[in-house]
Amino acid sequence: MSLETDGGIPSNSLQFKSSFRNPVGKPNFVSDPKEENRCPVCQSVLSNAIQLLCGHHVCQDDIERILQRSKTGTCHVQGCAMVFTSQDIFPDVCKRREISNLMVYCQYKDLGCPEKLPWKDLSKHESVCKYQGRQCEQCRQVVLFSELEHHISNTCEQREIECQYCRDRIIVSTIQNHHDSECRLFPVECPNQCGARDIVREQVRSHLAECPLQKAVCPFVKHGCTFEGSDEQLEVHKKEGIVTHVDLLVNGKIATNQEYGAALADMKAMLDKVIKENALIPKLIEENEKLQKESKANKMSIQEMKKVLASNGERVIQTGRKLEDKASVETVNKLQQEVAVIKGVVQESNKRMSNIERSGMTVGYDGGGQPNATANVEKQVGLLDIRMSELDLRLQLQETVNHDGVLMWKLKDYGRRKRDAINGKTLSLYSQPFYTSKYGYKLCGRVYLNGDGTGKGTHLSFFMVVMRGDFDALLPWPFQLPVTMKLLDQNGTRQHIAEHFMPSVTSNSFKRPTTEMNVACGVPCFALHSKLETETYLKDDTIFLRIEVDCKNIPALY
Repeated sequence: MSLETDGGIPSNSLQFKSSFRNPVGKPNFVSDPKEENRCPVCQSVLSNAIQLLCGHHVCQDDIERILQRSKTGTCHVQGCAMVFTSQDIFPDVCKRREISNLMVYCQYKDLGCPEKLPWKDLSKHESVCKYQGRQCEQCRQVVLFSELEHHISNTCEQREIECQYCRDRIIVSTIQNHHDSECRLFPVECPNQCGARDIVREQVRSHLAECPLQKAVCPFVKHGCTFEGSDEQLEVHKKEGIVTHVDLLVNGKIATNQEYGAALADMKAMLDKVIKENALIPKLIEENEKLQKESKANKMSIQEMKKVLASNGERVIQTGRKLEDKASVETVNKLQQEVAVIKGVVQESNKRMSNIERSGMTVGYDGGGQPNATANVEKQVGLLDIRMSELDLRLQLQETVNHDGVLMWKLKDYGRRKRDAINGKTLSLYSQPFYTSKYGYKLCGRVYLNGDGTGKGTHLSFFMVVMRGDFDALLPWPFQLPVTMKLLDQNGTRQHIAEHFMPSVTSNSFKRPTTEMNVACGVPCFALHSKLETETYLKDDTIFLRIEVDCKNIPALY
């Protein structure tokens, strides 16, 4: 059952609740609040003031943190240091109202709002304040809500406008760069400065083919000649540069032959390497085939082992269920009768032995070499003691059967059992069965210490299982009783982790069982490991799990 809280402090420890609370947040106060209105712990303006016995006030959140660490706290006001517990404090509604009436500025003051109003009215005002800012989704700039539409349409640097030349949609902040380098229809001057203007950028190449100032390039440029000039200068260069061009061709040929020789040597070395590697390919193929066969055999062996393990695991689970199941009331009565008979026999044997001892006989052998009566009695008493101990143990187990719809499960060796779950040895554990009444539903708990489904690896998963019982034919189906599941707090602070659910009428988990038990139903993400594995819930390597079934509305069976 979950605890009701007031601002995060458990109500069962403070024994009060207050509906009046200060507004959320830290506003901009018109004047600096008085020292008496400040929390001595966090030094901020009091939030949801709690009064101590000494008369001083503390924020409720600070009180919560103090009492979570220890059962007692000390007043932080200088010169006071009064010790208090959760029973010595209470919410000061008067102080809370005083704080809520302090004058504050609207948060849109910097945008022009002149309002000064009580803190309690701030939220209502800001929801309709005409100065409230809105962030432009394009440029992320905050502007007045009333000016947002104008900003988006006319002043936002990230709005799109149409280029006046190419008619493409361009962001305002990039329009200049678009004109300078991208726009295909933007008018530019001739790169050769021939005087031609307003040449469309995409037609510059065509213009250069006809431009009178376009420089001609020497045909031997690919061989290394760097001459550029007019057509007339190019003709003169061709005639006067014959020797130079021949030298370029010869040098280029020599360099090409050298490069060819080096490339040929590299190709030969690569060819030798490829030949060597090709010689290894058959061997590698043979080894690969061998490894594939071994891998296939290993996979088959693993599958067989998994089947065997699954079969053995199911047998272990079924055996565990049978061992954990409790006998009927008739069996308990029978055991009690047997214990009573054995106790009577033991008492009678003790009387007989006492009579024999009083008659003066000693333990040992008589004159005929046979054991005397006392030795026989001692043997019988020893055997009866052993039998009575066994029956007492069985009776104790039968008497632990719960018929009130409550399972209290003490789970020891948590660390080892969780490692087994992680390693896949034992994924889940079953509890002993319990009943909703003497002739009611038969149930049990199931837990995955390393989680199941969405909680695997991060949470403890906790489920309830409906089992096949002796009186199922008399019970209403499907199972429809409210269920509460808990991980119990071992520190005494009652910070239990709890989940509540009402069984679904359509779920197969709550229909009348046709096998030993139905599919489990519960909470895969019941308790986070990092929270569970603290001293609050885990002590002496032990946790306590509890299932409570509300049995109030079970109809009479007869």
